[in-house]
Amino acid sequence: MARFSRSISLPSYFYLAALIIGLLAFLIALFAQHVLGMAPCAWCVFQRLILLVACFFALLAYITHQKQYNKTATTIGLLLVINTITGMVSSWHQYTVAANQFSCALTFADKAITQLGLDRAWPKVFGIYASCMDAKVNFLGLDFALWSFNLFIVLTAAGLAALWMQWRQHSR
Repeated sequence: MARFSRSISLPSYFYLAALIIGLLAFLIALFAQHVLGMAPCAWCVFQRLILLVACFFALLAYITHQKQYNKTATTIGLLLVINTITGMVSSWHQYTVAANQFSCALTFADKAITQLGLDRAWPKVFGIYASCMDAKVNFLGLDFALWSFNLFIVLTAAGLAALWMQWRQHSR
């Protein structure tokens, strides 16, 4: 195990942590939908897409940083942070605006998912099955949208920490 830990630099740990946390959150969302019966709204599904893109960026940043493609890793790390900030905005919008509306139809999230064809291509993951008001659910005492918001804060912090450490390593 010591050999493994020496081969991974500190920024890579943050990218790897972001990937693992993101994948676990994605699996929890699917568990909530398919086992606990929580039907997702358009904004929930849109945040799943953002989360999967964040996981993709975290994986790419991890790989490129490990291979010491520093400029590429930094660029992908920035994309990760921008993406997770988008997730924060989306989940905050869901919590403050969309959850108080009777319908999510024709919102940005609904249009994005349907125009990309994700709801038809992968309905078990990207199918929209509830209105935003109906999808407002507490999970362990906290609104599901706030769980998502907090998740994106953690992923943003991981990305920023990795970028800061990369900058510190290269400024020496």
